[in-house]
Amino acid sequence: MTPNTQEPPTGFISSQTIFQDGGKHEALTRLVGGWSHDLNNMLAIIEGHSSILQFSEALSEDSMRSVEDIKHAADRAIALIRKVLIYSRRQRLSISRFRLTDLLMVLLPELRDQYGPEFELRLQSLNHQCEIEADRNSISDCISELVANAKDSMEKGGVIVLEIVRDPSPLEQIRLTVTDQGSGISTEVLPQIFDPYYTTKSKGRHKGLGLSICAGIAEMHSGWIELQTKAGKGTTAHLVLPAMAIAKPVKENTSAPKSPSATSTRVRYSETILVVDDDYNLLSLVTNVLSGLGYQIIPATSLTEARIKWKEHKSSIAIALVDIVLPEGRVGLDFAEEILGESPNLPVILMSGFFGSKEETQRSDQLGCAFIGKPFDFKQLANLIRTKLTARDGI
Repeated sequence: MTPNTQEPPTGFISSQTIFQDGGKHEALTRLVGGWSHDLNNMLAIIEGHSSILQFSEALSEDSMRSVEDIKHAADRAIALIRKVLIYSRRQRLSISRFRLTDLLMVLLPELRDQYGPEFELRLQSLNHQCEIEADRNSISDCISELVANAKDSMEKGGVIVLEIVRDPSPLEQIRLTVTDQGSGISTEVLPQIFDPYYTTKSKGRHKGLGLSICAGIAEMHSGWIELQTKAGKGTTAHLVLPAMAIAKPVKENTSAPKSPSATSTRVRYSETILVVDDDYNLLSLVTNVLSGLGYQIIPATSLTEARIKWKEHKSSIAIALVDIVLPEGRVGLDFAEEILGESPNLPVILMSGFFGSKEETQRSDQLGCAFIGKPFDFKQLANLIRTKLTARDGI
């Protein structure tokens, strides 16, 4: 996309500047790549065991409340890591095509319930031909953050105006704007507004990640954030994204079969799964959960061990679950390519706390591998395994 070349108004900043001056951002990216793998493994273990304990009938009420508190804290940590991964462009996106107006109409009632009657969220100029290809959850998070910033700028309440417009050719951009009647942003503060953990809010009111996360989400979608502001007069935030060509409506096939659920019945399965992960505790947890569903598990903790186990058991292995990061390095994709070279129809699910590069994502897609991010919900993992096995069998 081509950035806006018009002369910016007073009190203007674009998130494009933080990615053009990439030194500080690249340093954070390297840091995130270093610790997120191990931390996500730890959180996956905490999340997994607390989820299992929630279904235990042997715990007292006090113990159950403690388990719920542990799981809640883990969920908050997972959400925070996800935000940092987004900012550092290490979060894999789930891309789909949808109308931005449809997303906003779903999100708006939730936001109104959160903010109460003193804040009016007003829709204006909604263009229903604004289709985008994006990660729906990430764009929803971005809009929520922009509205939260608008709300925080108005201590006594007020009107927040949301608008969606499609810019004309040749740029073909979609702009979602959020305008408040708040205090605005001073020219001294404006250059730092996209910095992680920078905040003008009082202690405890805001985590300081909001606008930096919005910038990261927009950049991952080849877009950016613009802010127009004047101290004491309010702020208008623009989320700018590439527009898709206007598509003809497609009649929905209501008779299409639903994805099979691994947990909708008490059926026990019997297929053999090769599970490769360098964290022994997480590997043990995954083995216990999947064994409880009836699967036969062949565990491996390294690329070397995985190759040995594959050679010994490849005739019986029905699906492989492979961590991208192993003791030998980021070699999970290499192993996936090796076994798919021998068994092209084998379902392979890659797992990781982050994806290292766009090239890595493209390579995974070309191999036809599925992906699940760590830390994952075990019901989600079980359903994904069942879906891939069912597709392989042509059921």
